Amino acid sequence: MKLSISAALTLALLSVPAAAAAGQAERIADIVQAGQQVLIVDDQGRGLEGRVELASAAVVRVSTRAGTEDVATDRIVRIEKPDGLKNGTLIGLGVGLGLGVVGATLVHGEGAQSGQVAAAIVSNALACTLLGTGIDAVFNNRRTLYERGRRLQTRVAPVVRSGVRAAVVAVTW
Repeated sequence: MKLSISAALTLALLSVPAAAAAGQAERIADIVQAGQQVLIVDDQGRGLEGRVELASAAVVRVSTRAGTEDVATDRIVRIEKPDGLKNGTLIGLGVGLGLGVVGATLVHGEGAQSGQVAAAIVSNALACTLLGTGIDAVFNNRRTLYERGRRLQTRVAPVVRSGVRAAVVAVTW
């Protein structure tokens, strides 16, 4: 009787991580879209950067510069979406145009020639666009799309000694 209860408990503990991994795999397939630029970090710490070709419950296929690679969803620890320079460039352009208009109005006044006003607006817009792009390039603004939590792990080890036959079950989370 003790053996059957122990065996049932062990099987139940071993099946919990598999069920949790299946739920996470479906979540990955819902989050990642084909054509999306991503960085995938696997359970060995390896980073794979490229464009998603296929995202299913079993595998994520990524097209990289070196070719196409499949990553099993149960091995994925984190998926990040890289941030481009577009938002920094647009913010810099908007700030530059605004400062250019205000600066040209304050410095040149109403009697200013249109060439001077246009030059002030364009030069401010260009300088701030470059500044915004540079600031955006300096900071790593990756957005995390998926991150696997700590997994429930179950280990079973036999204990065999003279007169003792048992198993040790260790559960970590």
